[in-house]
Amino acid sequence: MSPGEGRDEIEPGLLQVNPFCVQPLKSGKHQLPVRCPTLRATLDAVDDGMLAADVEGRLAFSDRRACEMAGLDPDCNGCSHLSDFGLPALEQLHRQAVASPDRLLVADLAFPRTGVFCEVRMRAIVDDSGRTLGAVAVLKDARSKRMYDRLKADLLAAVSHELRTPLTSILGYASLLLDAGDEMDEEDRSSCLQTIETQGKRLLELINDVIEMGKLDSETLQLKKETCAAGSILEDVASDIRDGHHAARPDVDIVVERAEDDDTVCDALRIRQAVSHLLSNALRYSPPGGKVVLASRREDGRVVIEVRDQGPGIPPDKQGHLFEKFYKVEPPGEGRSGGTGLGLAIVKRIVDLHGGQVFVESALGKGSVFGFTLPAAETKPETRDLAA
Repeated sequence: MSPGEGRDEIEPGLLQVNPFCVQPLKSGKHQLPVRCPTLRATLDAVDDGMLAADVEGRLAFSDRRACEMAGLDPDCNGCSHLSDFGLPALEQLHRQAVASPDRLLVADLAFPRTGVFCEVRMRAIVDDSGRTLGAVAVLKDARSKRMYDRLKADLLAAVSHELRTPLTSILGYASLLLDAGDEMDEEDRSSCLQTIETQGKRLLELINDVIEMGKLDSETLQLKKETCAAGSILEDVASDIRDGHHAARPDVDIVVERAEDDDTVCDALRIRQAVSHLLSNALRYSPPGGKVVLASRREDGRVVIEVRDQGPGIPPDKQGHLFEKFYKVEPPGEGRSGGTGLGLAIVKRIVDLHGGQVFVESALGKGSVFGFTLPAAETKPETRDLAA
């Protein structure tokens, strides 16, 4: 008795004793006997779609998820062949799998009826005698993967664009110094070197912000939360800026307004980082002789931190995009702002990790208020003077 003859005699018997077939199959060679309820329960418990077909493309089974992806009846009523899925590329992949039983085939496909984008992994089904019976496929919904790939591509494009500007400037002025440096007077040579230094710092700032954004997006990041006064953080940031970056804007006054009861539970280092970004933006857009206010207050069980400036303001249609990565608003008539476009995105990520919210209030010609909220620390009950 040959392996093929024995199998043809046994398969109908297996189907008769178990009436719970996922899809009843007529007797005949190369048919796939598939039984449940165990298999059906297993298939319905996973998020991925699954299907199997014999060498002719006739379906042995297909689970609910696969049918939903293809836009078919969830129970796959009236669906008996791979062609019913309306995806010729799926049929072609099946033929390749049957013709190459030792290979695992992987392809990205999109169902025309639903537009669902999925990653298909298909492999041939081979029995103990080496005969190919068909192929089984796992369909993984890849819409989130595709979105991630698109975001990654957008990020790379944005980073490349932002890197190109300072690099072009650095290379241009460096070439100028090499070609004509000996013929330049001291003032022109100094101007070139200063431009190279400025663009180099901008490049370093961008790289640092990209690295920092990656750290904040990491699932392994752990915040070191403790109770601290928000006002103290504002004063520390103001002091640091005055001693460092503020040297470039000595014509802008920095004022701290803090409430007495502004204790919050936070990672002080990260909140200091967020406030520094907001203050740097405020200084960048402030007019000569202007003032920037750092303020903290307690409000409805939260601590509110604000940075107010007297800059040109932001158009209403731009405000909803301000906290997106690499989004920048250039003040009218001032050209490029010179920022990396990641500062506000970093602020939002830090605040999100603390369970807070970011906000912006702005009007053209009237300045802007950027801020965020943090959970307030529990207040200690006042103790009475028993001797009174």
